[in-house]
Amino acid sequence: MNSWPHKNILTLSNFSREDYQMVLEFTDKFSSLNNKRNKKIPALEGYLITSLFYEASTRTRNSFELAAKRLSAEVQSFTPSSSSMAKGETHLDTALTYAAMGSDIIIIRHSSSHVPFEIAKKLTQKKYNTSILNAGDGLHSHPSQGLLDLYTLTKFFSPNELNPKILNKKNILIIDLFKTPIDFKIAISRVLFLTNIVNPEIILNAAIRIINDKIINITFRSIFKAEKSD
Repeated sequence: MNSWPHKNILTLSNFSREDYQMVLEFTDKFSSLNNKRNKKIPALEGYLITSLFYEASTRTRNSFELAAKRLSAEVQSFTPSSSSMAKGETHLDTALTYAAMGSDIIIIRHSSSHVPFEIAKKLTQKKYNTSILNAGDGLHSHPSQGLLDLYTLTKFFSPNELNPKILNKKNILIIDLFKTPIDFKIAISRVLFLTNIVNPEIILNAAIRIINDKIINITFRSIFKAEKSD
């Protein structure tokens, strides 16, 4: 198995089929821990993982922190309400502080798009080796959710062989753009892994919404393209 090529996971747009295959294989191995009494393994022993959640989240935050603990990592959490943000500290200041404290991985959730990218760029400029994992940034991306969906779909269509090529099927994404922006960024992450693995071109359409018995027409048509991997 080749070594992992990404320092940060900010989006799925730069993932190759080999990257997805590696994620599927590791996910399948780790998922077996759920059936064991002792659910901890020393895979991340000695690592410090920090969760910076500027946006409220229950499932995502607890899932990341539980996974880190089961892999034997040390975990520290950031809570905006009790932080120095009240004194003017920015998200870049906070990330730099945790990187200076020795965080190996910082998991970031933010309501504004591209904040994880800004932090990753700043840490690289400051010569920190800390990796950034995007846990959702505004309307932009939610790569971990996309990877989870890929694993779920692959296990459903091919339970005995973890081959993402099995998803060479027609896929329909149904989302409510008015209900929550989270639906949109999750949909984008799903589209990215589908274009990378299955179809070099996917057209995503949004059409009609009925509010108070009136039809509201929404013009939203995007074409996602990705080059097929050799």
